[in-house]
Amino acid sequence: MLNQLLDGGLLLGLLLPLFGTTLGAGCVFFLKRQIHPLVQKALLGFASGVMVAAAVWSLLIPAMDQSAHLGRLAFLPAAVGFLLGMAFLLLMDQLVPHLHLGSEKAEGPNSSFKRLTMLVLAVTLHNIPEGMAVGVVFAGMLTGHGEITLTGAFALSIGIAIQNFPEGAIISLPLKSEGASRGRAFLYGLLSGVVEPAGALLTILLASQIAPALPYLLAFAAGLLLGTAAFRLPFLNELLSPVIALMKSIPVASFVILALIWIGSENLCIFISFLVVLPMIYVNTLAGLASTDPKLLEMADVFAVPFLRRIRFLYLPALLPYLVSSCRVALGMSIKSGVAAEVIGTPAWSIGKQLYLSKTWLDTSSLFAWTLVIIAVSAVFERAVLFLLDRIPCGTPYKEEVK
Repeated sequence: MLNQLLDGGLLLGLLLPLFGTTLGAGCVFFLKRQIHPLVQKALLGFASGVMVAAAVWSLLIPAMDQSAHLGRLAFLPAAVGFLLGMAFLLLMDQLVPHLHLGSEKAEGPNSSFKRLTMLVLAVTLHNIPEGMAVGVVFAGMLTGHGEITLTGAFALSIGIAIQNFPEGAIISLPLKSEGASRGRAFLYGLLSGVVEPAGALLTILLASQIAPALPYLLAFAAGLLLGTAAFRLPFLNELLSPVIALMKSIPVASFVILALIWIGSENLCIFISFLVVLPMIYVNTLAGLASTDPKLLEMADVFAVPFLRRIRFLYLPALLPYLVSSCRVALGMSIKSGVAAEVIGTPAWSIGKQLYLSKTWLDTSSLFAWTLVIIAVSAVFERAVLFLLDRIPCGTPYKEEVK
């Protein structure tokens, strides 16, 4: 894939957004004063218009075209992805300390960062999803989706580069007025855009791992919801117990072969990873909720503690240790089972196919290289999920219980 990036000139498409940011940041060497507030607002409005157009025509419409086989529900995958993207950005907004231009109060967690650093982080924070968007489009084009063409991918990259020009100027000029030198202001403006090609390239390289990660997240949510429902409704637990036991006992290879016959190789790893993760999350969710101290629940009934406070101070402290333990196992199993399914189904541009080719040609160096990639992806993904679980507010720290 790297050879195709270099030979096909696609690397230029990944670097275009950074080029726009660099040109905008370079304005600090030519303009003596800060941009007039009205011009600044007009530039931000222009950048917003370009991004909205790029999001609709280069991302949302191709996403719905790829789901045309769903008929009237063709909008659903695009809508779910749209909402998940918004949630991701809101989450980053809460986790990363930053300071918006014109604001006196920093957002996110408390930090000892300087004002200049947090101003740059505010722009960098919103450049990360832009780089991921470019990477997703080029990854879709590389995997052969007819709905995503090279022209469409470059159109999105050029659109983001155009809107990055005013962003680069708006970040570098205020930094100069804050007391930074021209060179330092330009460097900060440039660095704020470096995350875009880096995020795009990382997204392309991990394109085959996005599929195994997606079913893990879906299975995590499904297992959590089903486990909670089964805890509240005993008859549902009795109904689901045979199904969960069956999912845990049937060999993964049998599932892979059946799924390959029924749904084909394209979505094989998603289906297999989902089936592997769901029972783990379901069983541990049920066990965690059942471990809640009945005496504390009785006390909550006596004092009429509100339901939301019961969740935070009674159920969550009991549930989180079980969720953390299941996530440590399920994360690795999700990636491994997804790759194993890819080895059998050999979908295009997948790590599983690369492992299959390594076996065919007895190429041990490629085998070890792709194995290290799988280990690195699993480690990063596990750290990210456990970090998010660590941020869940509850009445009792679960770390002590895990230790």
